[in-house]
Amino acid sequence: MSSPLATTASPLPTSIEELGIVPAALLQVNVLPGSHWAEIGANADASDANDNDAESESTLSADAASSTASLASSILAYRQIHGRTYHSERGNALYWGSNDQKANDSLDLIKSWMLARGPNAKVFSEKSSGLRKLLKKSNIYMEYIDGPVVLEKKDLPFEVDDAKWAEIADSGVNRAWFYHDNVSKKLDLQLALASVVKHIKENGPYAGIVGFSQGAAVSTIIANTIKSYPELSGVQDYFKLSLAVSGYSFTEPKPDGAEGELQITEKFVSAFTVPVDDPAYVTKSVFIYGSNDNSVPGVRSQYLAAMYPEDKKAAFQHDGGHFVPNKKDFLNPVVDEILIAVGLKESK
Repeated sequence: MSSPLATTASPLPTSIEELGIVPAALLQVNVLPGSHWAEIGANADASDANDNDAESESTLSADAASSTASLASSILAYRQIHGRTYHSERGNALYWGSNDQKANDSLDLIKSWMLARGPNAKVFSEKSSGLRKLLKKSNIYMEYIDGPVVLEKKDLPFEVDDAKWAEIADSGVNRAWFYHDNVSKKLDLQLALASVVKHIKENGPYAGIVGFSQGAAVSTIIANTIKSYPELSGVQDYFKLSLAVSGYSFTEPKPDGAEGELQITEKFVSAFTVPVDDPAYVTKSVFIYGSNDNSVPGVRSQYLAAMYPEDKKAAFQHDGGHFVPNKKDFLNPVVDEILIAVGLKESK
C-alpha cells in the first residue's frame, strides 16, 4: 500500500518510551483470604482518589523521573497474584469476578500500551487514568508491563545532561520497546515481539491489545500476526480489539513513485498485512491520533488505518499533539467502540 507522506522512517523519539498490557479472564476463587484485600483497601482507594488527572491530557513532561517518584507503589489499585492483575474486591468475598457471563467475558480485555515519554508501567498507569477509570466502570481492568529494552544514555537520539540521566536511570524509566533507527529496514523488533508473546503465553488469553506511538507499531503487528506464533496455539485467538494511539507503520520511499510517496518496508510487509482473508479474523481496530502531533503526524496514523476494511475499524482525531487523550468527552465514544468489540454493548 502506498500514500504520499512526508516522513519515511519511524518517528524520531523525543524521550524514553514505554508499553503496557491489560489482562484476560480474571476469575479466581479464594486464592487469598478476603481479609488480605480488606487490609489494602484503604491504600487502593486512596490511589484512585489521588489519581486526579483524568481530565488532563496524558503527555509526560521531560521531567518524567520526578513524576515517577511521586507515584504510590499501589498506583494500579488492583491485586496482583502470580503476575496477574485483579480488581480490588473488598471484605471477605470469595468470588472475584463479575456476576454475569457477558461481563466475565469482558474481563479478558487488555491493553498493550506504549507511551512516548512514559518510561515505565507505573508512570503510564497514571497518565492513562482517564481511559483506565472508564474501562473499570465496565469491569475491564488494565495490566501494565515494561518494555524489554533498557536504554543507556548513548542510545538516546536527543541530548540529556548527566544529572538528568542519572535521575532517569535511578528511577528505572530508561525503557523502550526497540531501538530507534532512521531507516525502517534496520529496525529490529524481535525482542519486543518476543516479550509480548511470552507475556500472553504466560498470562493470556486477552481480548484486545492497545499501543501508543512506538508501542502502537508493536501492538498492531502482534494483532495482525497472533496466529503465526505456535506457542500461542490454544492460548490466544485473534483479539477482539486493537487500539492504536498515534500509531504508524514502517515505511520507505516507493520506487518510481511520486515525490514523498511511500510503501511498507519490504521487511515488514507481512507484519502489517491485515488478515482479512481469514474467516476467523474478528478484530475491531480503533485508531486515535492528534491533528497537531509533531512526533507522529496524523497522516501517518491515517495511512495505517487505511489498510483496514471499513467494517472493522473506527478512527478518532483530537486537536492535540503526541499524547493519550484523557478527557471524558473524547474518550466516551472510544470506550463505546471497545465495549461493542468485546461484546458488552450492542452495535448501533
